[in-house]
Amino acid sequence: MKLLSKLAVLLLGSGIALSSGSAMAQFVSNAQINQTGWRLVDLDVNDGITPNITFFDVATHSGAAFNGFDSAGYLSDFKDGSGHNPIYTSVNYQQSRSASSFADGGLQSIGQLKHAGYVSTFQEFNAWFELTPYTRLEYFGSASASAKNDGTGHSDGNPFSAYSSTVLQANLTPNGQQGGGMGDDPANHYFASVGIGSAMGENQFSESFSIRYENTNHQAFNGKLQLSTYVYGTAPAVPEPETYAMMLGGLALLTAYARRRRGKQFA
Repeated sequence: MKLLSKLAVLLLGSGIALSSGSAMAQFVSNAQINQTGWRLVDLDVNDGITPNITFFDVATHSGAAFNGFDSAGYLSDFKDGSGHNPIYTSVNYQQSRSASSFADGGLQSIGQLKHAGYVSTFQEFNAWFELTPYTRLEYFGSASASAKNDGTGHSDGNPFSAYSSTVLQANLTPNGQQGGGMGDDPANHYFASVGIGSAMGENQFSESFSIRYENTNHQAFNGKLQLSTYVYGTAPAVPEPETYAMMLGGLALLTAYARRRRGKQFA
């Protein structure tokens, strides 16, 4: 009986040890908005008003975070900026990385995970503006996103061994509020996302976008422009099938051993 119990403990312990170092899915995600610009269109050439836009209270927010399951604690870096000054955040742990940046009118967020854990990063650009009467504002840019999973893990419909998601947004809203006024017009919003689950592969896109608002009133209009990129991903450690078998075998032997001991006590 002692031999049975020792064998069970050996199998269970080996399974746990192997599971901590087993293969896991790895991914890298990227979200970018760049080549941005704007143009104004005069909706009434006879009103004597020269189309104009004034940007004020420009602000940027950037954050990056990483949490390692059983390997590293919570690491984060967050920054707030003003004006059009470059801003950058980054968190690194071994081969994993979470970073976002804003420079030259472009936004980028990157997440790379090669250890069990999760990464999360975002970049936001906000600019309040005043637009002259009878003027159309058109804001445009280039958006791209990618998510690539080149590691190992479940691909048969079981829970993800890795998941990566990238999101890009561009909005024109009245006074910074959603809903009401131009917040009801789909032309004022741009949203795109791409993601990939545990199956090995790659998902990506690249496209141009344009959002607009027409101020058809005889008064100046106050609104807000918001651009943002987000990346999120998680990859828990996934034991190999043989590791599961070893752990289950150990548990089965321990259960059998416990039942035999209990049977002897009540015999």
